[in-house]
Amino acid sequence: MIMKKYIFSISIIILALLTSQCTQSKNKILEKINNLENEINASFPNPNPLKIKELHKLYIEYANKYNEDTLSPHFIYKAAEAAVNIQEYDKAIDDLDLLINQYPQHKLVPYAIFFKGFIYETFLNNKEEAERHYKTIIAKYKEHPLTKQAAFAIESLWMNDQEIAKILEIE
Repeated sequence: MIMKKYIFSISIIILALLTSQCTQSKNKILEKINNLENEINASFPNPNPLKIKELHKLYIEYANKYNEDTLSPHFIYKAAEAAVNIQEYDKAIDDLDLLINQYPQHKLVPYAIFFKGFIYETFLNNKEEAERHYKTIIAKYKEHPLTKQAAFAIESLWMNDQEIAKILEIE
């Protein structure tokens, strides 16, 4: 009986130590992320692309290590934004796919789908793929605020700048 209590006590101590180390590791990554975000924001409008790349890496590292944490989907989305800022569009799309697939019910998913459409339209000049993502927003998220933007994006996708300006003047 005494031996069982001793083993139980040792187990509790080991568990506490492991939990403490995990929290310290998590806090270290969060501190690095916070410091890099502040550094990048302070250097606006000309942030160092290497710092953005490092921040991207930390966002994804955090999301992979702590995928149950509520910050993880937000960090994945921020990673996609960072990738766009350094013109790594395929990486941004991969990040958004990670968010969509790993957290399908998260409130950021419609934004991730829309962002993918925007990347395809604006940076990759793939209007067909952009339209497919915008249509997904309309079909899956009928009541979402992005639905109107997605409909307008589809409507204007095949127009030139003058035609879009004319529509905006009317509205």
